[in-house]
Amino acid sequence: MTGGIWDLCKAELQKSLSPGTYSLWIAPLNVTYADNTLTVRCPTRVIEAYFSRMLVSKVAEAASRVAGTEITVVTECPKRQKRMAQAAPAAPRPAYAPEPAAAAPAPSQDDGYRQTDSGEGFEIPFGEQASEEIASETPYQEGAALDSGEDGVPIMRISVNPNQTFDNYISGPSNREAIYAANIVIDSITNGVYNGSVNINPLYIYGGSGLGKSHLLNAMANKLRAQVPDIRLAIVDARVFVDTLIEAFRVVQTNPGKLQSLKDYFRKLDILMFDDIQFLSGKKQCQEEFFNIFNQLFGDHHQIVVTSDVYSKKVSLPDRLKTRLSQGATYEIKPPEFETRQQIFLSKAEQAHLRLTKDVAFFVAQNIQSNVRELEAAVNKLSVYGASKREKCREEGRPVKQQLDVNDAKTALHDILQNLASSITVESIIKVVADYYHLKIEDFRSKRQYRKVARPRQIAMTLARELTRTSFPQIGECFGGRDHSTVVHACKNIQNLCEKDQTVRTDYENIKAAILSC
Repeated sequence: MTGGIWDLCKAELQKSLSPGTYSLWIAPLNVTYADNTLTVRCPTRVIEAYFSRMLVSKVAEAASRVAGTEITVVTECPKRQKRMAQAAPAAPRPAYAPEPAAAAPAPSQDDGYRQTDSGEGFEIPFGEQASEEIASETPYQEGAALDSGEDGVPIMRISVNPNQTFDNYISGPSNREAIYAANIVIDSITNGVYNGSVNINPLYIYGGSGLGKSHLLNAMANKLRAQVPDIRLAIVDARVFVDTLIEAFRVVQTNPGKLQSLKDYFRKLDILMFDDIQFLSGKKQCQEEFFNIFNQLFGDHHQIVVTSDVYSKKVSLPDRLKTRLSQGATYEIKPPEFETRQQIFLSKAEQAHLRLTKDVAFFVAQNIQSNVRELEAAVNKLSVYGASKREKCREEGRPVKQQLDVNDAKTALHDILQNLASSITVESIIKVVADYYHLKIEDFRSKRQYRKVARPRQIAMTLARELTRTSFPQIGECFGGRDHSTVVHACKNIQNLCEKDQTVRTDYENIKAAILSC
């Protein structure tokens, strides 16, 4: 049960935290559970200080939700305990219990830690405030490094997850082209070709949240490091990039060398993998710095890979930057189709040592269509449910069923399925389609036949039929009282257009992904 509670808690946290925060500060933690208490063993005091100040309340709240009871969170740090008096063994210190308590004291100005402006990032500061003791500690144990400038001052976190490889990246029609392009880039680099001879520079990959973009970057990085051990690469989350630049700008008057060290760090890379570039939207100074870094790397024939949640020409960035992002090759990762969802679920279930009847994968893939994270959450819930059920059978002296069946899946996943069913309505679909095409919701119900509204209305009707259990007549009522035959015609028309017209198909898939990720 211990691993199950923490796995469920992590699944909850992954939904609410940024990918950078989750991979750097949550995923590597060693956690045990006993007597309604999560004990978090932090490998360094840097992690412990950050966790206690910034994440402990979120962890306790998530753990309490999945456990159905109040959970207390305590932290342990071997390095902190080692420094304490030998005569007084250190006990785990309570970090948070989900009940009214005095607010944690604000970090002192000289304790070596700083929260970023966004509230999600956390950096070891530049400059003299970063003591040798703090700077020597690694942000997390596995799959990360803290690179430094010539003076040893931290420059930028690199986060490469060693567990995300091509071996466990399930391929299907939804992502096959992106995987193929990624391997072309790898082959060109490992063969010593940094000149973009196949014109996949930059490689731009886009798709909705939780569809595997970050996994693909990590898979590329792991394969490249295995084949070219001395390669200079970095996977940089856009939010970490912004936080680091803000700090560099802050100290530029007193220590101008820091900003230059950061620029030099990027420009010496053989390959830059930049995750979630849409987060540069509205941040002009950061856009300018990225633009300059891009030009330098591209001009030196070094590879650039960028991910985003939208198509390169639709991302909210200056036109000159969008033009550069579009000049290489752009590939979309779409929501996984039914067969791929089944394979992903079975792969995750195998990793979790789940024993299932064959029809469980069919049931889960049929009902969970949004993204890979939802499928992972389903595996976690089934793991906990199965362990709980086996334990109960043993206590009652009943035979233990070795496999979970569809009825077990319905029971274990009832809250996920109920939430998915209730969150998508015809009204919510109309709103997303209206926002996508910059139309008013009233336009979709109007009796007047505006040409600019006709196709978006048909797309909304088709999505309503696909994503909800609403009947044709009920859908027609939601669109201004239209007849059910109008809805049937709309669905057939959009299905035909998606097969013949790439633009319509792309719009349809983008809107569908947006609806499923809401």
